[in-house]
Amino acid sequence: EDFDECSASEYNDCHENATCRNEIGGFNCMCNAGLEGDGRTCVDCTPRMTKVTAWDGASGDQFGHSVSVASMGQGNAVAIVGSPNDNDRGSHSGSVFVFSGLQG
Repeated sequence: EDFDECSASEYNDCHENATCRNEIGGFNCMCNAGLEGDGRTCVDCTPRMTKVTAWDGASGDQFGHSVSVASMGQGNAVAIVGSPNDNDRGSHSGSVFVFSGLQG
């Protein structure tokens, strides 16, 4: 008779947001819906929206003219946003804004 490792958490190392499935001679962990991972580590993969704004934004700065977003792992991201007409440092100086620690 097979022992059910899924009967209690002390018998398996599945993530708290994973489902344990007993198998002959062992068990398998699967992340619940909306999560990604190997069942022992599960992270939220639900798309999120984060509004970013220039702290010194002015009409005509063209904030958002160019945008680059990169995943930093573990659900974190960094966004780089261009504002070519921002002239706080002189005529046609432009600015780049970096937003880190974004969730999503």
